[in-house]
Amino acid sequence: MRPTVIHRKVMGCFRSAWGANAYAAIASVIHTAGLTGRSPFQAILGLFGKPSLPLPAMP
Repeated sequence: MRPTVIHRKVMGCFRSAWGANAYAAIASVIHTAGLTGRSPFQAILGLFGKPSLPLPAMP
């Protein structure tokens, strides 16, 4: 079964429309990253873009 169907069966349902939409959006990004050979973590980080404030360099 697809991961989304398994999640729905285990959890029963989402408590809010916001939660269902957020899950669908993140699942879509993760699935697309997998299809294109990218790391899901890097794909999610890419959604945020560059920081707008200058951050101190880390050693």
